Amino acid sequence: TTYRVTGLKAGTAYKFRMKAYKMDGSTALYSGYTSTLAARTNPSKVSGLKLGGRAADALRLNWTKNTSADGYIIEQYKDGKWVRIKKITSNATTTYRVTGLKASTQYKFRVRAYKMSGKTALYSGYTSTLSAYTNPSKVANLKITGKATTALRLGWSKNTSADGYIVEMYSGGKWVRVAKITSNATLTYRKSGLAKGTTYKFRVRTYNMVGKTALYGGYVNVSGT
Repeated sequence: TTYRVTGLKAGTAYKFRMKAYKMDGSTALYSGYTSTLAARTNPSKVSGLKLGGRAADALRLNWTKNTSADGYIIEQYKDGKWVRIKKITSNATTTYRVTGLKASTQYKFRVRAYKMSGKTALYSGYTSTLSAYTNPSKVANLKITGKATTALRLGWSKNTSADGYIVEMYSGGKWVRVAKITSNATLTYRKSGLAKGTTYKFRVRTYNMVGKTALYGGYVNVSGT
């Protein structure tokens, strides 16, 4: 008393009807038809889910347009369970920026498509889980903390979301790295070999290692003479 119709298109309405038969010798006798059964298939799964960008407090999700869907449901893993954070009501929207996140923190997301059949929502399966880290936050309170005839000392506040700091100086028309500080507890850097009475520009950014990949905070600038 069951039959599975295969080879159908996703997110598509189909109609079916049935009749019974009884053999009378070699003659088939048929009942009348049932009423028509109308049903719609689920939309297909979302494909191409990937990280499209990151900041210290946000992550951007991108995916491929699903023509069998009306829109998308985005879920985030929070406190041991999956929670819906966004319903996107157009299948042409293939990006979403998740905000209000913590710096240097791992987050997990999944997406599924939906298709409305009357007032009923039909859902695809979920994508595989996308895991991503936010960037560390920016350096705070960067300033020139000491001066000499041929040197300048930079200082800043400890950044607990970072593994360390990158220090760059503007020289020869471009920014040049002058130091990589591999401990976030080191909060000062002295640049020597400078010309007296000259103004120099510096910028500092944080970094955090995720496996073998470095994630960077935004730059903060300071200058001193």
